[in-house]
Amino acid sequence: MSNLGDIVLAEKQADHLLAVLIRLTYRDLGGNRLLLNSEMLLEQNRPAAKSRCTYGRCENYRTLIQSPAARRAPQTLVRDEAFDRLRDAIITGHFPPGARFVERELCEAMGVSRTMIREALRRLEAEKLVRVEPRRGPEVVRLSRKQVAEIYEIRAILEAMLVRRFTEMASDQDIAQLRTIFEEIIRADENENVYDLVDLMKRFIEHMMRVVDHELISDIHQQLIARISVLRVLSMSMPGRIQSSMGELTDVIEAIERRDANAAAESLTYYVRNAANAALARFDATQTDS
Repeated sequence: MSNLGDIVLAEKQADHLLAVLIRLTYRDLGGNRLLLNSEMLLEQNRPAAKSRCTYGRCENYRTLIQSPAARRAPQTLVRDEAFDRLRDAIITGHFPPGARFVERELCEAMGVSRTMIREALRRLEAEKLVRVEPRRGPEVVRLSRKQVAEIYEIRAILEAMLVRRFTEMASDQDIAQLRTIFEEIIRADENENVYDLVDLMKRFIEHMMRVVDHELISDIHQQLIARISVLRVLSMSMPGRIQSSMGELTDVIEAIERRDANAAAESLTYYVRNAANAALARFDATQTDS
């Protein structure tokens, strides 16, 4: 097929995927109100998108559903890309809690086999982003308020330990690399790009993980990382939270650069606790609205 033909085919597949996403959202989550809430989150965090969605149709499709997975290396295996696209769509709220997945529609939309879709769903189930209900099929997991609080509690402990060890162990080059990632976070904040913020915050922590090389901290954190990313989006949807978090992270990076391990751990704990408060407040508001 010619390059032009490939582009046309990709456009058709993209339009079809959006139609599937919107149908699933309307059918399984009560319709207009929840879809509008999803749009409001994007409007708050990505004003450049200016997406306006109607049933089965969307302007500026790429801005609405393009995920970090779509920007990864072209040699990524097809099955991994299918997993990454679904994972990113859950994390960023395009598939809200309770949304059901229909394998046939996902196969048609993404242009992959049912075997690949099932493999992606199994991996998402292992990350506790998806669960399979008898006679209902796979759906996005609904976290309880208790689970949200517990995830943040464990995250605060793990990341405080991590940043303390990083401050004590890291070379000057390691710290400079962390500063570079932080500067990317600042730029993403200025652009109010929620996709990049979630991805960069994950990189920020992963960089420290690689340097510290603490197997148990890494294993436990890895089990939580997908749900942490979901809750980051929830927390960032609270008005003013993104801007506040930049000041809190500035305190963290400056303490690291001073080699003050205690201050770095205290600052990161303060940041995580404030993120927890924002996420729980947003969670409560969502429950009240529903």
